[in-house]
Amino acid sequence: MYPDAWKDDPIVDIEIETIDSKEKVRKFKILLAKPVEHEGYFYSHAKFKGLNFSPTPQFGENSLHALCKGISNIKSELRKYIESHKMVLKYNNEIMDLESFEKFFEIK
Repeated sequence: MYPDAWKDDPIVDIEIETIDSKEKVRKFKILLAKPVEHEGYFYSHAKFKGLNFSPTPQFGENSLHALCKGISNIKSELRKYIESHKMVLKYNNEIMDLESFEKFFEIK
């Protein structure tokens, strides 16, 4: 299997909270590792620490390609999770919609 690359030096390390319809607060971290090379491809590993959920590693032909796919996958998986559990996001003590939160992950 692939190494737990996010444990050493993650590129993304964001702590957020979710609040469900019963006002239960759940804290977790989004971690995204630097892409690592494995058998000719670069893999981007992510983890939602505190939710016991890790998106499928994304691979690319180079590290930037893998990183872009990894970020896109985090946004997609987070959106599915939040919407399916009817939650809202809270970051830095402010309620945020998903579109605002996703702007943190834009690559310019």
